[in-house]
Amino acid sequence: AQRLYQIAYGCVFDNFLGGPKLEALLAWLRTIERDERVVIFAWYRAEVDGIAQAVRAEGRETWRVYGGEDTAEALISWRKQAGGVLVVQAAMGYGWPATEAKYVVFHSRPFTASTYHQDERRVRRPGQTRETEVIDFVVNNTVDAKIYDDLREEKEFIDLVRDLTLQKSK
Repeated sequence: AQRLYQIAYGCVFDNFLGGPKLEALLAWLRTIERDERVVIFAWYRAEVDGIAQAVRAEGRETWRVYGGEDTAEALISWRKQAGGVLVVQAAMGYGWPATEAKYVVFHSRPFTASTYHQDERRVRRPGQTRETEVIDFVVNNTVDAKIYDDLREEKEFIDLVRDLTLQKSK
């Protein structure tokens, strides 16, 4: 199953091949204001590297952040650069905000709803002063679409439980 995920996300044996999702992501980036900061999540290290390289080739400043590494320097630099693009390995730890960004983009996504939800909340948290957008690039009729559908169903369930709990406490 792991290899199917990798192929759906554009990686084959740790090589990033790009593909329609990357082309769609780059086309989307061309439609937004160049001074908007963006956070892009990807699951595989080679995918993070390939996306960052392609975005840089489009003339945008990029920073890469991987799980298990110190993120402070990259985040500080990204926050100072209008139009900067932060490409993040989705497995990265908890607790860092990215409220400077209006957009969070999933080129690929984690396999659990809690991690997916946490990644979305990087830009949607206290300190955010603007409306935000979450963009998911999904390849239809693939394992990618199945993961996306499953995550959305779990998230809806989580939201339902949260809403019921809030209603009970009133």
